[in-house]
Amino acid sequence: MPESILFSNDRAYRIDEVAEILRVHERTIRRLVNEIDEKERLRSHKIKSSIRIPGPVINQYLEDHEVRPEWE
Repeated sequence: MPESILFSNDRAYRIDEVAEILRVHERTIRRLVNEIDEKERLRSHKIKSSIRIPGPVINQYLEDHEVRPEWE
């Protein structure tokens, strides 16, 4: 389990929400969602015309890649 959970386990986030919380450009998150290498891909779901990323998936990705926001 991640040391600090940034994203709720109870919901899925839009790309713009993830980008805002992590303080990165939306293109960065889109690139991770569309990554060819499955190990590097940020798993997401398409709901109608919106891409959603489950909170636990984001938290796990951050932990696996040892990403720590600069403000921590």
